[in-house]
Amino acid sequence: MHAIENYIIDDKIDDYIRRDDLNGGKEFYLESKMSDLRKDLNSFYDIESPYKNFKYFENKGYPISDGYERKILNEQSKLDRIEGFLTFANLYLLKKTGVDSYSEGFEFFKNNSLKYFLEKKTEEPYHVEVEKYENLLVNFIEKLLREEEKSNYYAEMLAGLVKAIFLREITSVQRIKTFYYDCFVIEYENNFYSLCKYWTS
Repeated sequence: MHAIENYIIDDKIDDYIRRDDLNGGKEFYLESKMSDLRKDLNSFYDIESPYKNFKYFENKGYPISDGYERKILNEQSKLDRIEGFLTFANLYLLKKTGVDSYSEGFEFFKNNSLKYFLEKKTEEPYHVEVEKYENLLVNFIEKLLREEEKSNYYAEMLAGLVKAIFLREITSVQRIKTFYYDCFVIEYENNFYSLCKYWTS
């Protein structure tokens, strides 16, 4: 194995498998362990995700740089970025949807219990398949943005900020609705992360 600039090149393929599907049908090899741990891969472009590769780096025992620790592993930094995005998004939505005293927006919560939401629920919560949560999360966000310009772009951006929190396996995903909230709740490492759409009047 040898390095060229920022790439690591193997001159043996003993631990690699053929994954031409990631390269438009053209010959392509991927390390077996990477293939096992990255079930989300649709293209070789997806391989470079620093968040998605955490389990791979952990499995291989690679040393973690200060920059990776600060940007990828620091949960508070991720929560701050979500909060910053929601400040922008809610001001935007207030201008677009605010009528008299009525307004809509997003809030994000991290809790160790769902007691509050479950006590206030207006219908029974329902679980969704963890494997499908990423697309469902984007759709959930996009519905509030409606047909606003670049709604899909902003929905993908916010969903990406939320997904960056979950470096290991997610326990469950569910939707919980109360009178004022419609929440997309992700259970992860004994905490509940809830992206909620709200309305006020």
